[in-house]
Amino acid sequence: MDLSEFVAETLVEIEKGVRSARSQSTGPWIALGTVGMQPVWRAEKVTFEVAVTTSAEGGGGIKVFSFGEVKGGVSREAVNRITFNVPVFFNSIPTEETN
Repeated sequence: MDLSEFVAETLVEIEKGVRSARSQSTGPWIALGTVGMQPVWRAEKVTFEVAVTTSAEGGGGIKVFSFGEVKGGVSREAVNRITFNVPVFFNSIPTEETN
């Protein structure tokens, strides 16, 4: 899986989970859209930390592997870590225009 697919799928699944939790909640406390009739616009940061390896075997792009997908063998690899945040507004309530 490409890194871009991993990030996109992760963010979409988190958003679906928040939306589902909001609909199942008995109170208004999950991802508040308003407090006391005042809109709340607060970005939450979803943090990703990705280990990036490069090897002599080549191949372009950044791929995301699960532990089961990594094949054995001896190779020379360099490992770097990439950490980045994506701001997400879980508390915004979509309008008809943004659905």
